[in-house]
Amino acid sequence: MDSHWDYCVGEGWKPIVKKAVVQLKSIGYDSEISQIKEKFGGLRIYLNTYCPEAERIIMQAERMAANTCEQCGSHTGVSTSGPGWIKTLCCVCRGVGDE
Repeated sequence: MDSHWDYCVGEGWKPIVKKAVVQLKSIGYDSEISQIKEKFGGLRIYLNTYCPEAERIIMQAERMAANTCEQCGSHTGVSTSGPGWIKTLCCVCRGVGDE
């Protein structure tokens, strides 16, 4: 993954982002990725230009992140909620119990 995307999401989502970037490159996507971020508890990947295959890769990554703790990468006890800032976290990272 390009190092400038490393700071955009938590450690738990970095493998998802890396996989999406690799997949985009593998289909020959050569336009710019304009932004990668967390928004309203979900992963968002924005491209300057889209094609159906790129959209499929992005949708798959976003669905995967919705069931993955952004902080630790766990798939157990994950929920998207929060007072104030909405985050997708597991019970342990949210501090509400054990996995």
